[in-house]
Amino acid sequence: MNKLCMFLLFLVAVPTVASAGGPIAKATGKVTFVNNSAVDAYVILDQKSPPAITDFQRLGGLVIPPAGRVTFAGLKQGAHTWGAKFSATTPTNTTPDKTGSFSATNGKTTTIPLAQ
Repeated sequence: MNKLCMFLLFLVAVPTVASAGGPIAKATGKVTFVNNSAVDAYVILDQKSPPAITDFQRLGGLVIPPAGRVTFAGLKQGAHTWGAKFSATTPTNTTPDKTGSFSATNGKTTTIPLAQ
């Protein structure tokens, strides 16, 4: 009888923990970058050092045209960093002209304006 009670408790408790943001919680934070500059902005998240330009998009970097916007979705809740390189042509490196950080929150979108 004890084993049956424990089994039933397990069946009820595990889905409750998962839906309450337990270890199975999904990443749903978003950040939107708005390019207010006159040139393209090359934006990348969470890199400890600038990637080679040939690896930029493979590592999740995105190019935002002037007056454009782009959203990175599916971010884990918590602190993130970003770097932006401004260039009228394809840059030879991705050393950022600007850097910053933000905190992703599940179900929320953070907006970051970019300007040179």
